[in-house]
Amino acid sequence: MRLLLLMTFALFAHAVDVGQPAPSLARVTWLKAGPVDPTRGLTVVLFWATWSGPSRTAIPHLTKLAKQYAERVKFAGLSDEDKSIALPFIAAQGPEMEYPVGLLDGATHAAWMGARTSIPTAFVIAADGKVAWVGDPMELDPVLAGLVAGTWNPAQAQRIATLEEELQGLLQSHDEAFEVVLPRALAKSEEVLALEPAHLKVLGLRRGLAKHLGKPEIFHVVLKNLPTDQPPGRAAVLADFLLEESALAYRSPALAERLAVAASEAAPGDVEVWILRAQAHAEAGRVTAAIKAQKKANALRDDAAGAAALATLEAMDLLRWDETDAE
Repeated sequence: MRLLLLMTFALFAHAVDVGQPAPSLARVTWLKAGPVDPTRGLTVVLFWATWSGPSRTAIPHLTKLAKQYAERVKFAGLSDEDKSIALPFIAAQGPEMEYPVGLLDGATHAAWMGARTSIPTAFVIAADGKVAWVGDPMELDPVLAGLVAGTWNPAQAQRIATLEEELQGLLQSHDEAFEVVLPRALAKSEEVLALEPAHLKVLGLRRGLAKHLGKPEIFHVVLKNLPTDQPPGRAAVLADFLLEESALAYRSPALAERLAVAASEAAPGDVEVWILRAQAHAEAGRVTAAIKAQKKANALRDDAAGAAALATLEAMDLLRWDETDAE
């Protein structure tokens, strides 16, 4: 169980962290646009790979953010793969990968990633050239919003990073039985969530601990403080996180629905959030609302998958005994 939680909450030893100067990208071989200098202005550096499914998900999200923050934030995607592998992949992405992309040498990769193995990993470098945040690129929205608005709290970010390392240390410790470590890990996770209620990895850890102990309330108690007024990217990621769990006791379809609705209202032209909203409505038992959302998604992108999803929802609608939707 300890190993499983470590995999869920992967923080790993590393070379550069929050508050430290960003390493140079002078030795990067740029394949698309560039160069990018992370020491000159607010910058996002994404470490990705062609073999990584989450990287493929993060790439169009990074493009959306690059367009949203055009002229205010620089973006770069970096891989340590061979050019013969990376270049055809980059070309195939077309407009979904509209930011500078380059290849790393070993020394530059080590300077940034150290012993980190999580791909993709995003680094946000503040205007002073220091790392402001490190994490999952799908969680970039509130970070960039705070930095651009001038409301980002570097001391709080550093405190969260410290708590993450302490939590990782607890889970890695072999000096005590895991059942002895559990209460301390729960307490440490509560400290993180008090500072950042939507911390996805810690929410995942809480769910893992709750399942291990057979106590769903350990997970659901922290959801009570989860705000739904998230940036659209973060709201969508959280909704997906809440819907992905197969065990009924650890699901939260009503909260997922609220988050998906908020994401679609904040990003009305984003087909993926409308698809997610349709799924969330269906999971919450509101099939009429799900059909409306799926039709909106299909209007934005007409494809076979969308048509099949709509057909499934309409078949569900025919099978219902009564109408329970509010919409």
